[in-house]
Amino acid sequence: MPGNPSLRSCTNRGWSYFAPRRRFTLAPTHWLALDGNVLRFDYSFEAQPKDMDIEAAKEEIRSRNLYVLNPQRAARFIEKLLPVVGTRLSTDQFNIAVEDDLLDFLAVLAFDNGPAPGSRRTVRWRVQPLRAELGTEPARIPRDPQGAHTIERLTLERIS
Repeated sequence: MPGNPSLRSCTNRGWSYFAPRRRFTLAPTHWLALDGNVLRFDYSFEAQPKDMDIEAAKEEIRSRNLYVLNPQRAARFIEKLLPVVGTRLSTDQFNIAVEDDLLDFLAVLAFDNGPAPGSRRTVRWRVQPLRAELGTEPARIPRDPQGAHTIERLTLERIS
């Protein structure tokens, strides 16, 4: 064990690194082995955060939340496109112009319900791809241009 300092430390204290039944208990400032030996750890922080660091962290959280796909985002998009329960809309009937709308659409595909904005109601929807009716042959499935992307045609239906 000459090359590993942690193994040397264990053997210097008379401990076997491979001891199968060594038991420890946590004391306020250190680990205490039940045989009386003490392992000390430094629990202090290296540096306190500055006000600038806190503001930078808040800005980082805000910027990351812009790209999160969540049920709230999907429900907001469904309410915007399908304001009345029972209505249906195909991907050839709306246009995704900006990146935010594309992320909303991806959230709709990822979830099937979400909380309505500003209320306790739950908005539910169903995604019906034409692939289910036309089969899986790529040539048979129509595609719709949405912004800079092309997606398979599907129908969104608001259930509640």
